[in-house]
Amino acid sequence: MARIAIHSEGGKLTIAVSRKFKVVPFFAFPILAAACIPFALDAGKHSIVLRVCAAAVAAFFCFEWVARLTRREVLEFTPTALTYRAGPFGIARRMKFEMAKIREPRFVEPRPGRAGLPTGLELFYERVAFQVCDWISEAQAKEIIAAVARQFPELAPVWGTLHGYWSGDNAGADFRETK
Repeated sequence: MARIAIHSEGGKLTIAVSRKFKVVPFFAFPILAAACIPFALDAGKHSIVLRVCAAAVAAFFCFEWVARLTRREVLEFTPTALTYRAGPFGIARRMKFEMAKIREPRFVEPRPGRAGLPTGLELFYERVAFQVCDWISEAQAKEIIAAVARQFPELAPVWGTLHGYWSGDNAGADFRETK
């Protein structure tokens, strides 16, 4: 499971989710990167294609090693927007959602048929489902949703309760309110 940190200040709520440290990738990735370096540097015995591929694989393992050490997801809530950042140091991917278009935040549990996708917090934005905060528990999802509802009472109709689990009968449904 992941670790979460919730920080509230003024009109903004910040939630940081980071994964737990894993020993095997910490040691395996540098070893695998180091194993690729001789192929990339040996100009006499190997073709240029093999050398370029070995350099790319070594760079990938180095990036993954740094990413696993520093990877975290950051959610910044304001009354009007949700900003999501993920990746190494929280800078690799950034998405912004308008709060008025977010519907049905819910915990997604692992189950057969999800192809091993992790648990997380799912929300519908303009009929499209987005999953954030991978590897959190149901209690952590409830804590995040409750913190948003407490910080911004005007968002309580959407964020006030943890809705049911995902099911195929509501996938792609239009959750926008009709007037």
